[in-house]
Order: sequence, then C-alpha cells, then structure tokens
Amino acid sequence: MITLDNYIEPEYRIRGTEKTIVGRTTGMLQLFHYLNRLANLPTTVLLQGETGTGKELFARALHYNGTRSTTGPFVVVNCAQIPSELLESILFGHVKGAFTGAIKDARGVFRTADRGTVLLDEIGDMSFPLQAKILRTLQEGEVQPVGAARVEKVDVRVVAATNKDLRKEVEAGRFREDLYYRLSVAPIQIPPLRERREDIPLLAEYIMNRVNLKYAAAATGFSRQALEALSQREWHGNIRELENVIERSLIFRREGKLTEDELLFDFDLPGSSPQDAGVLPISPMMLKRKEGSFHDHFIRKRAPEKAYTELLGLGDQRRNMIIYLTPDNWSFFFKDPQTEDAQALLREIEKREFNKVMETPFRFYSGSELLAHEATYASYRRLMEAAKEAQVYDLILGLGATSHALALTEATAPYFVPYGQDQDRSVEQLRTEIRTSYQRFKREFLRK
Repeated sequence: MITLDNYIEPEYRIRGTEKTIVGRTTGMLQLFHYLNRLANLPTTVLLQGETGTGKELFARALHYNGTRSTTGPFVVVNCAQIPSELLESILFGHVKGAFTGAIKDARGVFRTADRGTVLLDEIGDMSFPLQAKILRTLQEGEVQPVGAARVEKVDVRVVAATNKDLRKEVEAGRFREDLYYRLSVAPIQIPPLRERREDIPLLAEYIMNRVNLKYAAAATGFSRQALEALSQREWHGNIRELENVIERSLIFRREGKLTEDELLFDFDLPGSSPQDAGVLPISPMMLKRKEGSFHDHFIRKRAPEKAYTELLGLGDQRRNMIIYLTPDNWSFFFKDPQTEDAQALLREIEKREFNKVMETPFRFYSGSELLAHEATYASYRRLMEAAKEAQVYDLILGLGATSHALALTEATAPYFVPYGQDQDRSVEQLRTEIRTSYQRFKREFLRK
C-alpha cells in the first residue's frame, strides 16, 4: 500500500472499490504521492489530461481514499453531455413550478452530495453563464436552486476534469479566468500513455488479469513481440484504447500467451464496423423486457463495457441510457441469446433501419429535455405531433407512458420550434447541439 513516506509500489488502490491506478514511472509515483496529500483536504482539484487517461479514476481516488468517503457520496456530472439549461437545474436543483415540467422540488447534485465530492467532468464545455454560478458556489459554499429566492449552504468538495487546455480557453474568451484560478488550486496533469511507455507492460498484465476474471479465461501473459508492439503504439485513446484492444483480443484467445499476431488493434471482422453492420438503439428498460435478458440494473452496469452508450442527461443518467446494439455485442445482454425475443432483436439489428439515421448529423432528445428546452414547444402533445409530422426516429425508453427519445436532425429541427421572431435563432441553437453531439458520435462510435 502506498503511504506518504513510501510510494514506490506500482499500484495505487482505491479503498472500498476494486479499482486501482497502475504505474511505476517517476511521474506516476509522484502523482500517487500527491493523491495521498490531497485525499483528506477540502481543496478543489483540477484534473487535466487527454481522453482515456483515467481522470475519473483519479477523482474517485481523491474521494474514496479520504475522509469524505464516510460522510457523503461521490457524484459525477458530465458537463458536455447535458444542455446548459438543464445542467443548471441538475447541479443546483429547482423548486416546483420554476419552469415547464418542474412538477416537484429537486435537490440538485450539490445538495445531494453535501459532505461528499462532486466531479464536474468536461468542465471546459460548460457554458459561460453557468461558470459564474459555479464560481459563486466555490467561493461562498452556497447554492441557489432555480426559481428559489433563498440560498443554501453546502459542504462539497469539487473536483473538475477536462481534456482541454483551460489556459487557452481563457485566452480565447470561452472560459472565465477567475473560475480557472479558483479550480486550479491543486492542478493534476495526467500524462498520456505515450509519455509513460514503461508502464504499458505493467498495465497490459493488469488488464489481462481483470479480463481473465470477467470471462473466466486463462490467458497467461504476452509474448515479447506482443509487449513490444503494445509499447510502440501511439495510443491516442490512451488506457481506454489499450483496455479495448486487450479485451477484444482475449475474446478470441482465452488461454496461453497472447502473440503479436493475435493483438486485434482494429476490429476488422466482417460486419463488425458500425458503418457496415446493423445498429439498433434501445433503452435498458426495453431491453430487460426481452425474454432471456439480464435484469435492467445489470444491463445498465454492463452496457458501457460492452457497447457504445449515450446518456440523455436528465435525472438519473443511467435510467436515461441508450445502448447501441450491433451484431457483435447484442448477445452480451442475454443470459440466453437463443430465445425468440433475443433472435427477433438480432433480426431488427440486421434490418439496418437506424443506419439511415446515422448517415447525417442527429441527436437524441428525451421528451422531458425538449419540454424544458428554451428553443422548442412547451407542450408534449405538440412535440409528438411534430415528431409524427417530421417522421423522426422515435425510441421508446420504457420509463413511463410518455418516455420517448426523438432523434432530431438538422432537417427536422424546425418542426419542433414555435413560430416567432426568435425562430431562426432557436432552430440554429438546436442544429448546433445536433452537430456537436454527432461529432462525438462519429469519433467515438463510427471511429471517423
């Protein structure tokens, strides 16, 4: 176990979890030492690093290895996935009647996480007006729910994470300078994998051991040539990409040593590419109703590991998850993939109806998101009429009688905007959100 005075072990264990940060380079050992110094302090921490470097893991270490693990929860909010007008309500809460759809009071993340830790992931994507409200919370330790006249004190440790250079964002006028300095009291720069190549063999062995447990496999290690190939790769996706390559390779090589030829850096099996294979979006609640499937709680836990997932970003994020099924991953969600329901689902995937939607920019919005959106109709009936008129892809979430997710495109966005003097601005706002979301979808799922 790493302590303040002795931090030479290559693993930093996160108490109360099965998670571990692995590394033995000088830079990583110094970060382990830094984590120990910060864990029991209320200091705001700014985690910076490329996508896939493990920023959330570092945030969890700060919480669970400190005293706040016994006094409050650890809550993660992804600022990039949630529209700014909803993010304010999610963070600060709201009172009943504050806006259309606010049928009861909501505590918000900061009050829910009182005496705990909040991770503001991708804070570099937070809107400028909302940054000012975050600054006040950090300075004064208080929050004001949307629509409320009062403020409430909170005791929350804030950890912020971003893959952007916030100094450049400040210079470009996209990020508040005062908030940047408030966040970076204790900055941690997590190095990309290509700058810690000595750690790759250690990480590879650690990942292999985890995958062995997951699949009851018996792989015993890597050949020398395989480790050299892993160590020489650039790893633009960092540890996340390394994990995917090793897990993918062990699906086909479940025992013995993994050789260089058996490393599947790119999944080139026939029909496996999302551009070519069928894709079907589905919610965990609808998936769990299929005969032979796992329970929805298990599906929600398993989905991020087995399939590309998207969060609609409203309320309980996991309950608003969309899972993108393909011929390669659908069976992971079934105890018995041979049931009629399971096979019918595979046939739906192979129809490739959703592939037509993926050809142009699109973004899924839940009905509740659209109701609360400043640019769209405030009537659920009118929204569904617009969906029917525009013939948008309508996904049933299964969370209630009116729980739909609608795939809006740049072409269909005008159908959802009321006539008026701000119509053009509102349509462009929706289209901007659609393009931004689609760029992430292309990069992470279509790999373009």
